[in-house]
Amino acid sequence: MKKILPILLVATVVTTSAYLTPLYPVYAENTNSITSETTLKVKPQQGSAAARLKTEKKMEREEKLLENEEAGLLKLENKIDLRRENLASKSAALKQKLARFKDKNKANRLELINTNLNDINSRKTKNMQESLDKISQILERLKSKASTISSSELDSAIAEVESQWSEASAAVEAQAAKDYTINLSTEATAASDAAAAKNALQSDLRATHTQVVEVRQALSNAISSVLSSLQGGNNGTN
Repeated sequence: MKKILPILLVATVVTTSAYLTPLYPVYAENTNSITSETTLKVKPQQGSAAARLKTEKKMEREEKLLENEEAGLLKLENKIDLRRENLASKSAALKQKLARFKDKNKANRLELINTNLNDINSRKTKNMQESLDKISQILERLKSKASTISSSELDSAIAEVESQWSEASAAVEAQAAKDYTINLSTEATAASDAAAAKNALQSDLRATHTQVVEVRQALSNAISSVLSSLQGGNNGTN
């Protein structure tokens, strides 16, 4: 009996250990697997939410830019349509005067010059408005980038762009509404009357274009301020 008891004890221990030993590794493995799966499931959800939010903000920003661009072009087109109506009336009056010219070739040339002057103004102001719209798009993206930077110099540079942009946009709108129909006095003064209208157009377009160029320069300065601030931040963290 004394010999049998130790044998039974050893057999019990071996048998028990044979059943118990695999339990911890399996449990640990399942725990790690569950933890890993949980982690993998949670992280993509968080990342997906952040990416979705970023995409939504980008879409909202692009929609706003598109709305502003369409509103600007629509406003300009309305001005152009109104000006066309006025031009039609003044052109009709000019044609009546030209019909009384003895020199018909001169009359035809003056009519062509008159049409070209107003067409040039329409084309140039439309191009300037499109340039301002592109500047506005870049400015919005720049403001989004600058929102992560604390800099009074940068804020001032962006405010300067916005101020100059508003002034230039108003100038382009006013220029688009101008009329360059030749103010014809007599057949004898026709050449000088046409030259006066041409010079007025060139002078006005030059002044308006200068304002657009100044906005572009202000934008360039703001971009330089952003780059300088970003480089300064990177140097500070190195």
